[in-house]
Amino acid sequence: MGKSIRTKIIFSVMLIVSALFLGSTIGGSRYFYRVLEDHTVLEEEQKQDQIARQIEYIQNNIISIAKQIAVDTEVQNCAEIQENENVVDKLVEASRMKEILRRYINEQSHILGVTILTKDGIDFSSNSTEDAAFFLEEEWYRNFKESKREKGFSDSHTYILEQGRGKAEVISYIMEFKDLYHTHDTLGEIMLHISCPYLQKYIQIDSVLLNGYAMFDSYGNAVAESDRVSISYDDVKNMEAGKHVLENKNTLLIHKNMQDGWILVSEVSQKLLAAQLQFVTIFFVSIFLAAVIMLTVMLSAVIRNITKPLEQLHEAAAEVGKGNLDVAVDIHTKDELAVLGDAFNTMIADIQKMLKETIEYEKTTKEMEINRLMLQINPHFIYNTLNSIVYMARIKGNDDIVRFSNAFISLLQDTLNVKKDNIFTSMEQELKNVKNYLLLQEYRYPKRFEVSYAIEEEILDAAIPNVLIQPIVENAVFHGLAAKMSKGHLDIQVRKKSVNIEIVIEDDGIGMSEDTVRKISEAEDPVKGEMRTVGVGNVIQRIRYIYGEEYKMQIESKPNVGTKVTIVIPYKKYDNKGEVK
Repeated sequence: MGKSIRTKIIFSVMLIVSALFLGSTIGGSRYFYRVLEDHTVLEEEQKQDQIARQIEYIQNNIISIAKQIAVDTEVQNCAEIQENENVVDKLVEASRMKEILRRYINEQSHILGVTILTKDGIDFSSNSTEDAAFFLEEEWYRNFKESKREKGFSDSHTYILEQGRGKAEVISYIMEFKDLYHTHDTLGEIMLHISCPYLQKYIQIDSVLLNGYAMFDSYGNAVAESDRVSISYDDVKNMEAGKHVLENKNTLLIHKNMQDGWILVSEVSQKLLAAQLQFVTIFFVSIFLAAVIMLTVMLSAVIRNITKPLEQLHEAAAEVGKGNLDVAVDIHTKDELAVLGDAFNTMIADIQKMLKETIEYEKTTKEMEINRLMLQINPHFIYNTLNSIVYMARIKGNDDIVRFSNAFISLLQDTLNVKKDNIFTSMEQELKNVKNYLLLQEYRYPKRFEVSYAIEEEILDAAIPNVLIQPIVENAVFHGLAAKMSKGHLDIQVRKKSVNIEIVIEDDGIGMSEDTVRKISEAEDPVKGEMRTVGVGNVIQRIRYIYGEEYKMQIESKPNVGTKVTIVIPYKKYDNKGEVK
């Protein structure tokens, strides 16, 4: 035996409720996860923005100092020293310029030195040990000059500190400065050398969620970086500032508002973020499990009250299945189950009533079938007597009596061959009976009508309901041709059209009015006794009953013109055993 109804209901309800809770839990956890994720990413964006602002502040400070030096009157005067000045004057000017430049950077610990290179190739520096000719040949300076910019930051490079203090990694800010009185004249270049470690100290982003970060200068070099980000500088350069989700689901944050095209990039790791926000999943899973347990306890009691009446109905239905109709259920739950119980009791009572009525109906039907057969079958002595008449007519040489009697005997033999399930006959047999019937009528109405046949040989084996054509032919003779004053004509056509058979019986008799045609088409004349005479209405009913509403008989008639009856039925073969294929 399978699971009980109570188990199935509990299982089904819990499955649905669990699915709903699970969906809500997943949806809620994803929503809160997304909120927290967005909030966390926003915090990283704020950190990045703060760092970018600090770097931009340092850049602006450096640019501001460079501009102050450029407009300093003493710097302007020193930059105009001519080549023909004596060595002593040059040394004096260099010493004085050194003091001026140091004055600008004394309080700027991140600026390690200042260099001024005039258009005439004379250099001044805050660093007395600096050899300008040395770095002028270096790659970082050539790269800047090749960029053809008037100002900007260089690549990182090595800078020799004063008085043998060693070397330092720096980025130089280079700016052309012009004559204050002749603004079209360029006096030279100002170079401020900024400590890279100082910049890197501000660029560091302290976060456990980052896959990596980097600060790129305008040349694509990393001023500072931790672990490498997933995409290259060339890709970052072509992307807009803001937030971007990468193919690996990480979030890339890009800041481009700094001076000289510097770009700050940080990549938030989705994996690290998911690990940090794992508590959200644990929280919602705990809520889900607690809700499922509470619902299981609460629903079990409710379902138990529902299933008890259902179990009563199950036991009663099992008894009915065994054939015991003397059962009833007693349910007083005052809900749908009570209505269901009353309906079950009513159904059992109706079944008992219908069973009695069916037995009575079958009994009556059987009696009617016996009576119909008794009416259709005439005594066999008529058949034997007719055979004696044929024998005597042959002796006397009366061929008309022989032909008439043989046709009648053939019809009588078909009448006696009555079976309960013999609904169909072959088209060949049906046409044979029609021809015998018309032969009898030709003796009754000599020279009153003539008959023509157009029968396709390939459908002689078709199955056709018994006595389908003969009632139509009978009506054509008695009600159409016999009442006509002149000689009439009867045309019988049987042909195959696609998958159907079309039977056409057409006469040029006295015809009928539309009202008469309607009455005949709607009539329900029953099967009559006497030689299996069947009415036209019965033919219409049988076609509809056997083949369905799509097949029918059509009557076309006009007074004093004639009548045409068309029957269309599906083509099916009739074998020798009386079966339809």
